[in-house]
Amino acid sequence: MVSGSFPYPLRFGLSWTRSRQQPLGSVVAALDPRANALASLLQDAFAGFPTFIWGAGASVPLVATRLSGQSITAFVKRQHLYVEEPLVRGRLPILAAILGARLEPRWTEEEIRSALESRATELRLDPVVYKDLLHLLDGALQALLYEWLSPDPGALKPGPHRSGYDILGHVPPGSVVITTNQERLVRRLAPHLHVVALNGEVPRAFVDPDLRAEALTLLATTTHVQLPAGFVPFGQQQPSEVTDTEDFWAAWQLTTDASAVVIVGYSFAGGLDVGCWDEFRRQTGQEETPVHIVDPDSAHVAEDVAYGMSHHPPLAHPFAWNRLSYAVAHLLSRYDLAHPSGLLPHVRELVRLHDEMDGVDPKRWDEVLATGMRGMRPKSFRG
Repeated sequence: MVSGSFPYPLRFGLSWTRSRQQPLGSVVAALDPRANALASLLQDAFAGFPTFIWGAGASVPLVATRLSGQSITAFVKRQHLYVEEPLVRGRLPILAAILGARLEPRWTEEEIRSALESRATELRLDPVVYKDLLHLLDGALQALLYEWLSPDPGALKPGPHRSGYDILGHVPPGSVVITTNQERLVRRLAPHLHVVALNGEVPRAFVDPDLRAEALTLLATTTHVQLPAGFVPFGQQQPSEVTDTEDFWAAWQLTTDASAVVIVGYSFAGGLDVGCWDEFRRQTGQEETPVHIVDPDSAHVAEDVAYGMSHHPPLAHPFAWNRLSYAVAHLLSRYDLAHPSGLLPHVRELVRLHDEMDGVDPKRWDEVLATGMRGMRPKSFRG
């Protein structure tokens, strides 16, 4: 039986799923540990005074976890101004973030160039496009970074793509969101929450529908511009200038006063966020506060996070946050309920709906959910 703060855990977490051994169309009932754990998550995330740890996986699909070669190419082809010296130290973190490359501080220029070229090849960038990318103005590199990390505010309509943010409307006012993302969306879509941005944020103009286009154009033609203080490019290691501060310590101190900690789509950047991990271990991990991990790969993340906890291990929830959130919204509407806690009797159905949307274009989610139990896929579970 899965334990948690929910006072009445389900004894049998039955969920409908399709069996590989049965002919197409056959449906069987199978034990599903996710339903048990989900009851605790619903109770802890939407009551009391929880703290959310918000990672890159929480912003999917509004913000891609990596820039695609097509996106880079489209941006580069719109630019016409260049610099002569591309591999200046101040430009390297931005280039590395754009290409998804991991650079070491002591590498030579030859090693840096090799790592960047390797990633460009993996992204299938045309050699001419890659050369132009390296030589873009400082401002153009930043504009590409901001364009990636902050979705077009004019396209942020309620629906499947932003369901992972809309569900925060059910979180009690004053609850904390500690985020390593830089898109400012939690501030905009859930203003009743206290947001702490650890890695900085894109400037406000880039999330303003009236200013974004002009701001991107002006920045892209600017030379000798630096990232704002405290801004850590996505996928880069947090520097000591960010982590060795009282504000950074105080942010993690907030988790010790929480009724529960919910980690969404965050794995401490695969070890790059060393400062976050150290503070989690020293502060959050010393408390007996329930910790939930929501991530498609939550089993592995929970195993790693457990090393930083002195008491009970975290509770793993192998769900995609935006799909789970949309399933919650769908059932709240279906049953005319005002709060996710009302879905405690329906956790098995939540699991099923989450699985129904797997691999389906978000534009078709309503259609898929309306078809009942067709299109489900079998799931394997690890204890």
